Amino acid sequence: MHESYDYGLWTAVVINALIFLVFAVGFLRPKRKYEWRTLGIFISLIKE
Repeated sequence: MHESYDYGLWTAVVINALIFLVFAVGFLRPKRKYEWRTLGIFISLIKE
């Protein structure tokens, strides 16, 4: 039996990450300076 894994679908990973980030920024659009800082911390946690 040959088991295949779905490796190599990096385009799907990038598209899903972009959709999530657009969704998050769309609903969490910062209005004040300290909110931009909080959004930056949120995005840095998602990247890692």
